[in-house]
Amino acid sequence: MVNNKNKGYSLVEMIIVLAIVGILATMSLISLTLINNARAKDASNKLGSELNQIRKKSIEMTPTKEEINLYGGTYSASKEYRYGMIIYEDTGKYVLSEVICEYDTTNKCYKYLNLGSALTTDNTTVKLSSKVGLTFKGKYTKFKDGTSVTCSDKTQPGVKTSDDVVCVMFDKHGNCLSGYGDYFLSKKNANEVARVIVKQNGSIVVR
Repeated sequence: MVNNKNKGYSLVEMIIVLAIVGILATMSLISLTLINNARAKDASNKLGSELNQIRKKSIEMTPTKEEINLYGGTYSASKEYRYGMIIYEDTGKYVLSEVICEYDTTNKCYKYLNLGSALTTDNTTVKLSSKVGLTFKGKYTKFKDGTSVTCSDKTQPGVKTSDDVVCVMFDKHGNCLSGYGDYFLSKKNANEVARVIVKQNGSIVVR
């Protein structure tokens, strides 16, 4: 007599198993998409918050002698200083870094001071998730030599030592002098999820 207990899976059972696997895979993909969307949204909120903070400080405050020395500069009462922010790429992550800029009377432009060792990364920078892409479309002035840069197409910020660092600065009235335009936040190498708009009058909108 033949024993049918070990005859294996039937076709119906196999189809049910494959259907369950397919459902689980789809749920995982949806969850991953939601997570990546949330990361991009969080990044846009961080960017908007940092931009608003720099704008507020530019209106209400002037860099102090102590801050300037900490940032690697040498304070002089005859020099003009402003707060600013640089946005650049570092090992796969985009970084928002507060800087202090000193006006260069020779080249007629603002140049940012190097970060001093007395300041920690957490005090001066915000790193976005490595899963988030960032591109910029607008206009900024290089803190390196005062050259005006217009990004007609979406452009990724470059590394800190390159000429592709996006420079942001506001005047004492809150108007944006550099870095106005659209900042697009996306899933890495994917479609746009959120946007931060900076207008020349200094208004900042997070969408």
